[in-house]
Amino acid sequence: MKKSRWRVMSVLVMAAMVMVIGAGCGGGNVGDDLAMDLGEKLAEDLTGGEISTDNEWPEEMPENVPEMKKGIVVNSTAILIGGKKNISISMEDVSEQDFTSYVSDVEAAGFNLIISNQSGGIDSKTFGQGENALSLQYASKSEELIISYTGD
Repeated sequence: MKKSRWRVMSVLVMAAMVMVIGAGCGGGNVGDDLAMDLGEKLAEDLTGGEISTDNEWPEEMPENVPEMKKGIVVNSTAILIGGKKNISISMEDVSEQDFTSYVSDVEAAGFNLIISNQSGGIDSKTFGQGENALSLQYASKSEELIISYTGD
């Protein structure tokens, strides 16, 4: 039981580190930094999931989540915790118009807006679809977007 908790905590800490690294860098390619600093293999071994710096939409993302085709995918992580997929995508060069268009695509795909908040130049939206959740955090000043999915 304790070993399982330790593994879950390790996964959560690693996922948080990846998101903080991705959100905190305004210049350069975060994906290249991750590959150099951690290495994809080490990061995958630590999390038990997939971490990609290939600048592509992750294959693990369910088909019901619309692909964000604007901007640049910097990195993505995909892990399985408690039988649920946890997928995070960090993107750069996403204009405000691209973000607004993507929100419309998400709603058209059947996700319902649950929470919307805007503060300090960050626009956060959380959507639900059954037991699945999709969160978007958009920083207009740096044109960075983080897409997080939790579900089946």
